[in-house]
Amino acid sequence: MQRVGCLLTIVFTIPIVLTFIMGIPGLIIGVLIAIVGITAFFMSDKKKPKEVTTTPKRESDDSDALFTSSKKAYSGPLTINARPPKRFTIKLVESVPVAGISHKQDALQEMIDGSGRQIGLVRQPDHPKDSSAIKVLGRWIDGGGQEHVEQLGYVPAKVSRAIADKYPDNELKGCLKVIYQPQPEQNGGIRFDIYAAP
Repeated sequence: MQRVGCLLTIVFTIPIVLTFIMGIPGLIIGVLIAIVGITAFFMSDKKKPKEVTTTPKRESDDSDALFTSSKKAYSGPLTINARPPKRFTIKLVESVPVAGISHKQDALQEMIDGSGRQIGLVRQPDHPKDSSAIKVLGRWIDGGGQEHVEQLGYVPAKVSRAIADKYPDNELKGCLKVIYQPQPEQNGGIRFDIYAAP
Protein backbone atom coordinates (compact mmCIF):
# COMPACT_ATOMS: atom_id res chain seq x y z
CA MET A 1 0.00 0.00 0.00
CA GLN A 2 2.86 2.32 0.82
CA ARG A 3 4.37 1.66 -2.63
CA VAL A 4 1.05 2.62 -4.29
CA GLY A 5 0.94 5.87 -2.33
CA CYS A 6 4.48 6.76 -3.43
CA LEU A 7 3.61 5.93 -7.03
CA LEU A 8 0.52 8.16 -7.01
CA THR A 9 2.49 11.03 -5.48
CA ILE A 10 5.13 10.76 -8.20
CA VAL A 11 2.56 10.34 -11.01
CA PHE A 12 0.72 13.54 -10.06
CA THR A 13 3.72 15.60 -8.96
CA ILE A 14 5.99 15.21 -12.00
CA PRO A 15 3.54 16.59 -14.62
CA ILE A 16 2.49 19.50 -12.36
CA VAL A 17 6.08 20.53 -11.58
CA LEU A 18 7.20 20.27 -15.20
CA THR A 19 4.13 22.23 -16.36
CA PHE A 20 5.07 25.13 -14.07
CA ILE A 21 8.68 25.02 -15.23
CA MET A 22 8.29 24.39 -18.98
CA GLY A 23 4.62 24.97 -19.83
CA ILE A 24 2.80 22.61 -22.23
CA PRO A 25 5.99 20.75 -23.33
CA GLY A 26 6.72 20.11 -19.65
CA LEU A 27 3.21 18.72 -19.16
CA ILE A 28 3.69 16.31 -22.09
CA ILE A 29 7.10 15.20 -20.81
CA GLY A 30 5.71 14.82 -17.27
CA VAL A 31 2.81 12.65 -18.49
CA LEU A 32 5.23 10.45 -20.47
CA ILE A 33 7.48 10.05 -17.42
CA ALA A 34 4.42 9.17 -15.30
CA ILE A 35 3.32 6.52 -17.84
CA VAL A 36 6.78 4.97 -17.86
CA GLY A 37 6.81 4.99 -14.06
CA ILE A 38 3.40 3.32 -13.81
CA THR A 39 4.39 0.69 -16.38
CA ALA A 40 7.66 -0.07 -14.57
CA PHE A 41 5.80 -0.30 -11.26
CA PHE A 42 3.28 -2.84 -12.50
CA MET A 43 5.84 -4.84 -14.48
CA SER A 44 8.06 -5.17 -11.42
CA ASP A 45 5.05 -6.16 -9.33
CA LYS A 46 4.12 -9.12 -11.53
CA LYS A 47 4.96 -12.32 -9.76
CA LYS A 48 6.55 -15.20 -11.60
CA PRO A 49 5.17 -18.67 -10.85
CA LYS A 50 6.87 -19.91 -7.72
CA GLU A 51 9.44 -22.58 -8.20
CA VAL A 52 8.91 -25.51 -5.97
CA THR A 53 11.10 -27.58 -3.77
CA THR A 54 11.20 -31.27 -3.09
CA THR A 55 8.91 -32.86 -0.54
CA PRO A 56 10.39 -33.67 2.87
CA LYS A 57 12.54 -36.79 2.61
CA ARG A 58 11.27 -39.96 4.17
CA GLU A 59 13.49 -42.74 5.41
CA SER A 60 15.18 -44.58 2.56
CA ASP A 61 12.77 -45.03 -0.32
CA ASP A 62 14.24 -45.92 -3.69
CA SER A 63 11.15 -44.65 -5.50
CA ASP A 64 12.20 -41.08 -4.60
CA ALA A 65 14.97 -41.36 -7.18
CA LEU A 66 12.36 -41.37 -9.97
CA PHE A 67 10.73 -38.10 -9.11
CA THR A 68 11.01 -34.33 -8.91
CA SER A 69 8.25 -32.69 -6.95
CA SER A 70 5.93 -29.81 -6.25
CA LYS A 71 3.85 -28.83 -3.21
CA LYS A 72 1.28 -26.37 -4.53
CA ALA A 73 -2.47 -26.47 -3.98
CA TYR A 74 -4.66 -26.37 -7.08
CA SER A 75 -6.22 -23.08 -8.17
CA GLY A 76 -6.96 -23.23 -11.93
CA PRO A 77 -4.49 -24.39 -14.57
CA LEU A 78 -1.72 -25.39 -12.22
CA THR A 79 1.65 -23.93 -13.18
CA ILE A 80 4.31 -25.89 -11.35
CA ASN A 81 7.60 -24.92 -13.01
CA ALA A 82 9.54 -27.36 -10.88
CA ARG A 83 13.27 -26.75 -10.75
CA PRO A 84 15.46 -28.90 -12.95
CA PRO A 85 16.63 -31.94 -11.01
CA LYS A 86 20.19 -31.92 -9.68
CA ARG A 87 22.73 -33.96 -11.66
CA PHE A 88 20.36 -34.01 -14.64
CA THR A 89 22.07 -31.33 -16.68
CA ILE A 90 21.00 -32.36 -20.19
CA LYS A 91 17.60 -30.91 -21.11
CA LEU A 92 16.18 -33.20 -23.77
CA VAL A 93 12.65 -31.96 -24.45
CA GLU A 94 10.37 -29.18 -23.20
CA SER A 95 6.62 -29.17 -22.57
CA VAL A 96 5.98 -32.83 -23.31
CA PRO A 97 2.36 -34.04 -23.04
CA VAL A 98 1.47 -37.43 -21.54
CA ALA A 99 0.23 -39.86 -24.19
CA GLY A 100 -2.76 -41.88 -23.02
CA ILE A 101 -3.66 -39.63 -20.09
CA SER A 102 -7.22 -39.39 -21.43
CA HIS A 103 -7.71 -42.89 -19.95
CA LYS A 104 -6.45 -41.76 -16.53
CA GLN A 105 -8.61 -38.71 -15.81
CA ASP A 106 -9.69 -39.95 -12.36
CA ALA A 107 -6.07 -40.44 -11.31
CA LEU A 108 -5.19 -37.01 -12.74
CA GLN A 109 -7.97 -35.38 -10.71
CA GLU A 110 -6.77 -37.15 -7.57
CA MET A 111 -3.25 -35.90 -8.28
CA ILE A 112 -4.54 -32.33 -8.69
CA ASP A 113 -6.50 -32.57 -5.43
CA GLY A 114 -3.47 -33.98 -3.60
CA SER A 115 -0.19 -32.43 -2.56
CA GLY A 116 3.46 -33.25 -3.25
CA ARG A 117 2.65 -33.81 -6.94
CA GLN A 118 5.54 -35.40 -8.80
CA ILE A 119 6.39 -37.00 -12.13
CA GLY A 120 8.61 -40.04 -12.60
CA LEU A 121 9.92 -41.59 -15.82
CA VAL A 122 10.70 -45.28 -16.20
CA ARG A 123 12.05 -46.87 -19.37
CA GLN A 124 10.11 -49.96 -20.42
CA PRO A 125 12.36 -51.98 -22.78
CA ASP A 126 10.07 -55.02 -22.43
CA HIS A 127 7.04 -53.14 -23.83
CA PRO A 128 5.37 -55.48 -26.35
CA LYS A 129 5.04 -52.85 -29.11
CA ASP A 130 7.84 -50.34 -28.50
CA SER A 131 11.13 -51.17 -26.77
CA SER A 132 11.87 -47.43 -26.44
CA ALA A 133 8.67 -46.80 -24.42
CA ILE A 134 8.95 -44.60 -21.32
CA LYS A 135 6.24 -44.81 -18.66
CA VAL A 136 5.07 -41.60 -16.97
CA LEU A 137 4.25 -42.12 -13.30
CA GLY A 138 2.38 -39.67 -11.13
CA ARG A 139 2.93 -39.52 -7.40
CA TRP A 140 0.97 -37.50 -4.87
CA ILE A 141 -0.19 -37.44 -1.26
CA ASP A 142 -3.95 -37.47 -0.65
CA GLY A 143 -5.78 -35.48 2.05
CA GLY A 144 -5.33 -38.32 4.54
CA GLY A 145 -1.55 -38.38 4.08
CA GLN A 146 -1.60 -41.56 1.96
CA GLU A 147 0.94 -41.71 -0.87
CA HIS A 148 -0.26 -42.76 -4.32
CA VAL A 149 1.86 -43.79 -7.32
CA GLU A 150 0.07 -44.51 -10.57
CA GLN A 151 0.98 -44.73 -14.21
CA LEU A 152 -0.60 -41.79 -16.05
CA GLY A 153 0.51 -42.78 -19.54
CA TYR A 154 3.62 -42.70 -21.69
CA VAL A 155 6.06 -40.24 -23.18
CA PRO A 156 4.84 -39.81 -26.79
CA ALA A 157 6.39 -42.51 -29.02
CA LYS A 158 8.19 -40.07 -31.32
CA VAL A 159 9.88 -38.42 -28.32
CA SER A 160 10.79 -41.69 -26.58
CA ARG A 161 12.33 -43.07 -29.80
CA ALA A 162 14.45 -39.94 -30.24
CA ILE A 163 15.62 -40.23 -26.62
CA ALA A 164 16.42 -43.93 -27.09
CA ASP A 165 18.50 -43.13 -30.21
CA LYS A 166 20.60 -40.39 -28.60
CA TYR A 167 20.54 -41.29 -24.90
CA PRO A 168 19.83 -45.03 -24.69
CA ASP A 169 21.35 -45.60 -21.25
CA ASN A 170 21.09 -42.24 -19.52
CA GLU A 171 18.97 -41.94 -16.40
CA LEU A 172 15.91 -39.74 -17.06
CA LYS A 173 13.89 -37.35 -14.92
CA GLY A 174 10.61 -35.59 -15.56
CA CYS A 175 10.22 -32.01 -14.41
CA LEU A 176 6.55 -31.11 -13.93
CA LYS A 177 5.54 -27.80 -15.54
CA VAL A 178 1.75 -27.51 -15.89
CA ILE A 179 -1.31 -29.57 -14.95
CA TYR A 180 -4.65 -28.91 -16.67
CA GLN A 181 -7.75 -29.93 -14.73
CA PRO A 182 -10.26 -32.21 -16.47
CA GLN A 183 -13.31 -30.27 -17.68
CA PRO A 184 -16.79 -31.58 -18.62
CA GLU A 185 -16.07 -31.26 -22.35
CA GLN A 186 -12.28 -31.63 -22.29
CA ASN A 187 -9.74 -34.02 -20.83
CA GLY A 188 -7.15 -32.71 -18.42
CA GLY A 189 -3.45 -33.11 -19.08
CA ILE A 190 0.11 -32.60 -17.98
CA ARG A 191 3.11 -30.88 -19.54
CA PHE A 192 6.61 -31.65 -18.33
CA ASP A 193 10.25 -31.31 -19.36
CA ILE A 194 12.59 -34.28 -19.71
CA TYR A 195 16.17 -34.19 -18.42
CA ALA A 196 18.97 -36.75 -18.64
CA ALA A 197 21.99 -37.33 -16.44
CA PRO A 198 25.32 -37.14 -18.32
